[in-house]
Amino acid sequence: MARAMACCSIALGITLQLACSGLTSNTLSRSTALDVLGSQSSELLKPEVFELKMSWSVITTLANSPRSSDWNNKDAFQQMDALQAAGLVVNKRRTQTYSHALGPAEVWSWDLADPSCLQPRKGSDAVNLIVGLPEFTAVTGISQAPQTPQAIVEVDINVKLTDCYKRFNQAILSSKIPTGVWRTPLRSWKPNLSFPTRHHRYRFTRYDDGWRVDR
Repeated sequence: MARAMACCSIALGITLQLACSGLTSNTLSRSTALDVLGSQSSELLKPEVFELKMSWSVITTLANSPRSSDWNNKDAFQQMDALQAAGLVVNKRRTQTYSHALGPAEVWSWDLADPSCLQPRKGSDAVNLIVGLPEFTAVTGISQAPQTPQAIVEVDINVKLTDCYKRFNQAILSSKIPTGVWRTPLRSWKPNLSFPTRHHRYRFTRYDDGWRVDR
């Protein structure tokens, strides 16, 4: 009897907790909607990216190569060294090779340092630089008919610039190389990047365990 009463008390406590949180309320509030959106943000929001079409290696000719005077990768080294100083690439290393076009040569290579900043694109040599992370900031309106388990929620979405963007931007500025001659097309790169507030609508449905965003 005591155990049964304890179980009932626990169940009642959970029910009261859910009810007080607004999750099981028949009427969807703005605070509850924002909490639900935040809990599903990783599924609903995708990061803002800048595609980098870069080779993570630099080929140079050796001093005794007949083509050494024609092959200048000074800019490429400056760019990669700037990325390494920004902590975006690591493990600079050198291997010797032979090129039919260049003769004896050296290959300098780097590895991506932080997968949360630079993510390889499937089926491509390019990588995505994560420049912004969107987040739900405010619920601006809710449309719900009385006593119905559905609602339409209007929400503001703002994008926060990442530390990855700031470090890459600093690498460009510190290298003192015009963006047009970087090893990736950076003519569209924006050193003062900003994102306008976005407005989006989501459909909500109330289930026995609370409100959820319909996918």
